[in-house]
Amino acid sequence: MNCSQIILSVVTFRFNIENEQEKINYKKFLNERKAQGQEVFETYKDTRHKTMEPGEYELDTSFLFNNQCNAGSHRLFDFSLYIFPYADIKSGYYIECNDQWHKLQELRNQRGKCGYCGKQYMQWSQGDYCQSCVGNEYLKVSELRLLEIRSILNDKCISQDIPKQLQEKYKTEQEKTRIKIQKSRLNHAKTRLDTKINSAQEKLNSVRYEKSIMLKIIDILFEQDPDFDFDNIIYYSHTNTFCYGWRNSVTKNRGEQFIESLRHLNVELDWK
Repeated sequence: MNCSQIILSVVTFRFNIENEQEKINYKKFLNERKAQGQEVFETYKDTRHKTMEPGEYELDTSFLFNNQCNAGSHRLFDFSLYIFPYADIKSGYYIECNDQWHKLQELRNQRGKCGYCGKQYMQWSQGDYCQSCVGNEYLKVSELRLLEIRSILNDKCISQDIPKQLQEKYKTEQEKTRIKIQKSRLNHAKTRLDTKINSAQEKLNSVRYEKSIMLKIIDILFEQDPDFDFDNIIYYSHTNTFCYGWRNSVTKNRGEQFIESLRHLNVELDWK
């Protein structure tokens, strides 16, 4: 079977069950769909949701579902009933039950799926168990039976007893997962500490820079004016600027004089 060549035909329908004859026809229609194995799936419809147009759509077989499928950019339901504001209108679409539909059903029956993680298997046998999620950190012993691979069309658990080999592998893989998680937590803790250290180092470098420049500023301005208000100078680390007048505003003349006296330091200066 060439799975990539499955072409599904979409058929639309509409009934107004306010009409007695259409109500009878609708019930007959539902029975026909059920007989073909198509269970209704209700989907909300309004002006924001486009209706499915009738026509042919090529099936994407990379991942299958039991009542819907992907076809290009479309999500096709086997049997979709739109939910209208008016309950008497029954409208929607279904996949025509032709030879292509039966190929899809056969493919669904052949495809296996893990009941826990959802991984799908092209090749599998009854009694096989998924090996991909046995080490999942959230998997409990009581959930091991969910790892049994089942047909997409029949996802009920078949086996009653969990194989001893799977139970042993569960213990082994869970221990590996536990160690892996602990190592991850340890690395995360180390990274967090390194970040704190780097942040502290940056702050220390900033304080050292502030101190070195402020000492130079004090030496220069003290020679010019021993009564200079040095507490009125602040260093803004976010702009890398030394500002005069942050506590008490100064005149334009005083501000410009402050900048001119320190211009040779080649640092950012400002006044308020």
